[in-house]
Amino acid sequence: MISAADGSGAPHAVRITGPFQPSALVNPGLWLSDGSYLGGVVENTGNSDIWRLPRDGTAATRLIGGPYNEHSPSVSVDGRWLAYQSNETGRSEIYVRPFFPAEARLQVSSAGGTAPVWDKHELTLYYLEGNGARLHLVAASFHAGSEISVIGRKTVLADVRLEDIENHPNYDVDPSGTIFLMPEQTPTGGLTAIFDGATSLRSTDNPKPK
Repeated sequence: MISAADGSGAPHAVRITGPFQPSALVNPGLWLSDGSYLGGVVENTGNSDIWRLPRDGTAATRLIGGPYNEHSPSVSVDGRWLAYQSNETGRSEIYVRPFFPAEARLQVSSAGGTAPVWDKHELTLYYLEGNGARLHLVAASFHAGSEISVIGRKTVLADVRLEDIENHPNYDVDPSGTIFLMPEQTPTGGLTAIFDGATSLRSTDNPKPK
């Protein structure tokens, strides 16, 4: 289904044509600039593949598939590179390959990785990396010519208390690349916003945060 973000107009359905049941589209994907949709499809084997579904209802095409779980597609801002998550090595790792044509892929993560999200302006890919019970947000930067290569990785947020989701990113980065939006996993399950927290901590009478 498609619905306008401002609430105008009525939602309408997009016809899905492919060798699978529409109910198999369980992994949220993303819309591309040409109006087509990229989604993960869970097949009967229990594994997921990444398919491209044209918005006009013509036949879907499988972009990435095999005997593994491949999902969480993310496309770079220039439309050239497709990042995704796969467990083909026995654990989840992040890969990047040309969006089209399908050529050799590059393993981006070096110690496991999940939930890839491209920066909105630069050729930088964010992903989550586990370290024991902790979760870190890592940024990988690239050099891209006829091929793509990793030129650096750095942790941008350490010990992220993100409520992680198994088959798609559960966070995003704003267009400036400086603010990350993510649901925090807390014992209460609530959402707390604290402003001017430093002033509150310095106060002797311990007022409530505004």
